[in-house]
Amino acid sequence: MTLRAQLGRTIPFLPSSRRILASSLQSVTVSSESCRPEAKTSRFRNTRSLCMMKACNVATYIVNDDGQFPNCSIQNLPVLIYKSAFASPGSPSELANKIEETFTNNGFPPQWRFGLYDYPHYHSTSHEILGVFRGSARVRLGGGKTGLEQDVGAGDVMIIPAGVAHESVHSKGGFEMVGAYPAGCKWDMNYGKSQEEKQQAEANIKKVGVPTQDPVYGSNGPMLEHWKRQ
Repeated sequence: MTLRAQLGRTIPFLPSSRRILASSLQSVTVSSESCRPEAKTSRFRNTRSLCMMKACNVATYIVNDDGQFPNCSIQNLPVLIYKSAFASPGSPSELANKIEETFTNNGFPPQWRFGLYDYPHYHSTSHEILGVFRGSARVRLGGGKTGLEQDVGAGDVMIIPAGVAHESVHSKGGFEMVGAYPAGCKWDMNYGKSQEEKQQAEANIKKVGVPTQDPVYGSNGPMLEHWKRQ
């Protein structure tokens, strides 16, 4: 079954920094009724003097348990995609350095630079922050049965809650990301291979804390607003 959902309702984000509501809306196709986009987009502008951080559209998605992957079902935290959060300063290496610096300053130590595996996997002991610094990719969120596909490119940031399966459908331009995790978290790998794995993962996810800083905008960012709502 295919559901079609509008990313139609903008969510005001009005802390001390300015928020500009998105003026244009787009649609996404969701392949299964168990994958539920929250249908929300918003626009966030950073006001600090970091010249390579931009105003960005923020899209949120809730992906339900499909029987194989827990997805968002345990903590009900949405996947967040910050579109064009970083402006490219020139080379991919320079952009990667800036993403790493920003994540580090906000309490998310970078762990690697790499692409995205082309098979579904997830983490049960940590949320994951992915900052794209080279190329572009179509990413599937939620696993093959209920997956929601989204395109990401250099300058975008994905915030993947613990339990949400993710994979690359295809990529180009030497797609690479910075991978980071909340300070003190040790990430694991799960593949949806058995119910025993899933049960243990669900127990782990219940113990994962919600960060107190946004990985891009620090103490005043969209993640704090959207995850606080849950």
